[in-house]
Amino acid sequence: MINLYVGGNRDIPLLPEEATSIKERFNKESDGHEVLKLDMSCRQWKKASLDILESFLRSIAPTVRYVEFSDVIAGLMTDEGLEVTVQLAEIFEESDLLEIGLSDNAMGPRGLLRVESLFANSHLQRLYLSNCGLSFESMEMLKKSLVADDGRIANSMSELVLDRNMMGVDGARVVGEFLPLLKKLEYFSYQGCRPTDVGTKFLCEGILGLTKECQPVLRRIDMEDCTFGETEDDAIFPFSEALKKCPQLTHLNIIDGAIELEGLELLLNALKIARVKLSHLYLGKWIY
Repeated sequence: MINLYVGGNRDIPLLPEEATSIKERFNKESDGHEVLKLDMSCRQWKKASLDILESFLRSIAPTVRYVEFSDVIAGLMTDEGLEVTVQLAEIFEESDLLEIGLSDNAMGPRGLLRVESLFANSHLQRLYLSNCGLSFESMEMLKKSLVADDGRIANSMSELVLDRNMMGVDGARVVGEFLPLLKKLEYFSYQGCRPTDVGTKFLCEGILGLTKECQPVLRRIDMEDCTFGETEDDAIFPFSEALKKCPQLTHLNIIDGAIELEGLELLLNALKIARVKLSHLYLGKWIY
């Protein structure tokens, strides 16, 4: 099995002439081989260019398990960008995808709705949705996909990255609701989403809920720019209680977490109780 990469200069839109050349190269590279991964990221895919490649992509779709479509619609008008995301989703809707990268695409709720077919037949393990213009409504859509078919995706998800989106407090609440369902979750990232103190508590209660549902396998948590506080009424309390049950944790990032001294004491005590062997601990600013 092989991997296919588009490559090229990310600052230059991918025009039909180059798409034709890429199709020829892909045909040669894949001759006699099944394609496991397709990386089309960091190029602007105009619809006319994607149309040229579509027949080839459909031919390899049954074996593809990993797709990287990050930053493929930057600079396109909204309607064309949505058309491109829909087209990609339809091409791979029958694929049993294990990893989907959609970061840095200004999709918003409409875009996420249009790529739902990517989740239709997958046993998804890794989903990357950083900087996609996602909202509270987007998280409701994501929750719906996770719980569909008796939690087919929720039961397989190991990595979820939602960085640099503005879902607000309500979005954080929805994420907190579905986190306990992700029993195989090893990596959770919610950096730069500014959920405020209320939203951060929803997220931490979700992580705590996960520890009550199963023996968690969390290895990495990135919650930079969240607000943890220091008392039993703040997010730091459920977060610390959850960490006590996460002995496999190796990476913790809570930079700019507004953790005061009593909160820091709760955190460090929880890590001690869990007997974690951290390789990375990021606290940074906003510790009083």
